[in-house]
Amino acid sequence: MDDHQKNKQRVSSFGLMSLFTPLKRLSVRPTHSGAALRYLFASSSLLLILFPLLAISPLDSQAAPGYKSQKINAEVIYIGPGDSTYSLFGHVAIRIKSRDKDLIYDLGITQFLGTKGLSNIAMGRALFHGEVRSFPKMLKSWQRRDRDVTSYPLQLDQPSIKRLWRELESRVSQPVSAYLYDPLRENCATQLRQALDTVTGGLITRSIRQRAPTNTSFRDDTRDGYARALGVLTMIELLVGPSLDRQRGIWALSYRPQTLMRELRRIRLVDRALLGPKKLFYVRHGAPTTGGQGASWIPISLSCYLVITLGALGRRKHKMKSDPNNIHHQKMGWVWSIYYMSAILSLLFTTLALLLTIKSSWLEVRNSWLLVFGSPLDLLLLTLRPRSSIAHISRILSYLHCRGIVTLCFTALLCLIMGLIPPFPVLLFTLMTWGACLLSTRVIHSCSPHELSVEATSEFPEEPDSSERSWMEL
Repeated sequence: MDDHQKNKQRVSSFGLMSLFTPLKRLSVRPTHSGAALRYLFASSSLLLILFPLLAISPLDSQAAPGYKSQKINAEVIYIGPGDSTYSLFGHVAIRIKSRDKDLIYDLGITQFLGTKGLSNIAMGRALFHGEVRSFPKMLKSWQRRDRDVTSYPLQLDQPSIKRLWRELESRVSQPVSAYLYDPLRENCATQLRQALDTVTGGLITRSIRQRAPTNTSFRDDTRDGYARALGVLTMIELLVGPSLDRQRGIWALSYRPQTLMRELRRIRLVDRALLGPKKLFYVRHGAPTTGGQGASWIPISLSCYLVITLGALGRRKHKMKSDPNNIHHQKMGWVWSIYYMSAILSLLFTTLALLLTIKSSWLEVRNSWLLVFGSPLDLLLLTLRPRSSIAHISRILSYLHCRGIVTLCFTALLCLIMGLIPPFPVLLFTLMTWGACLLSTRVIHSCSPHELSVEATSEFPEEPDSSERSWMEL
């Protein structure tokens, strides 16, 4: 420690000790009652002035370390969709910039990616948190990933910006920063929306909730965001339930960063807009990764498979009727392949939907449409073998007929009660698996040896023996 600091400590300690000298003199030499009261009053007044100053100064130093005498600028950073599955819905964060610091507060970070991350999200147990990072470094990272980076300055006054800074600090500090992730209700956009709403006194909530209702649902958003990720979109189309099909207001739809930024640009303060003119840091060079007609390929593919499969099975049955003598000589391998593939697909997706309903905490996957269209009793379909008896084949046919009638009744009942129509891909998938199983079972039933012998007997009746005919003639 240098001499200047030592002298500064001596002066400060001397100043503090001088406040208590009247009390010391009073305790040592109480010579006059009036003087004692004057000393006591003076020391008490100085202490009352000193203690609030001592209490306020540490809070100020904690409130804005490094920014105490500097102007702070706050910006909302919008990061466009990228190539990876996690980046298809975009991202938002807040940038805090001063003369000597340039930080980005990111409120949507997770430690698990890939298959484990997707399974955690589907089960409703994914934990996300917030972190503060260097904005220049993150900007280079987004540029390497070819993602749009756009900045919108927050036109708040300095006290409001400092309150926003404190709010962001509280959201990135441990253990408060961790939150249970919900793709449609708790993500980076909703966390940022809550922070801005706290600082502006509820202005964000009031402004967005007063917007007119829309005809958009969460399913519309997923079809737009995952239009080019057909694997993820197929799982969402088949496994996510009716809650994804309800019409939502702007407030619920502002979970998506793109929608939130559009609404924030429309909000106004008393005399100015909340967000200033945008600034482009980087523009994507590659092709768009969202939007387009990619979602339509799922029903088109299912429809083509359905038409080809049912058409081939129907043609096979027609040939069997026209040529019953040679039908047992033709190969039945592809018929059995269609039957088993359809039965396994139906059973697999129904079991997966049931498992998610039992174990998942995510609302959207706990009431899948496949629980209405499918059934765990589809295990009976796997008991059919090439050497099964005609009675067993008949029982499988009866089960498929009953299953179709029950599914149709439940679907009509849910449509009347909930006012929702099942998604077209789910209907096609159910019709494809159920119809293929039913028609292939009919072909197998018609091609069984017992049926062939009965048809051959009915078409070509046995002629009586010649000896018997001659006896009758006699």
